[in-house]
Amino acid sequence: MGNEDCEAIAPGVARAWAEGIDVEGPVSPDAVFRQCVEGRYDIVLAIHHDQGHLAVKTWGFSGNCAIILGPSYLHVTVAHGAAYDIAGKGIADPVMMLSAMRTAASLAAGRGFPEER
Repeated sequence: MGNEDCEAIAPGVARAWAEGIDVEGPVSPDAVFRQCVEGRYDIVLAIHHDQGHLAVKTWGFSGNCAIILGPSYLHVTVAHGAAYDIAGKGIADPVMMLSAMRTAASLAAGRGFPEER
């Protein structure tokens, strides 16, 4: 544990550069998400599911989703908890699910990311 930056992330960044992709990393997570929100980056690749969701939910909870890279299929997920306290009450906010569905549909159709709503 603890060697992922040197053993996995840095070689991936080097391969991306070799393929002409403008990429930086590894970058400290306590800075990179804020820098992305401010426009320095177009995207942040979080290595762990919860690492990315924590930042997304802190920045703006409603209407966000994450795209899981790696599978051979499009995998979009919402950033939410189990919400056991409201389960079955018909009061859950569907905005994140709708965002994930719109994002998946737009990407699958080759239109890129949907415009903000």
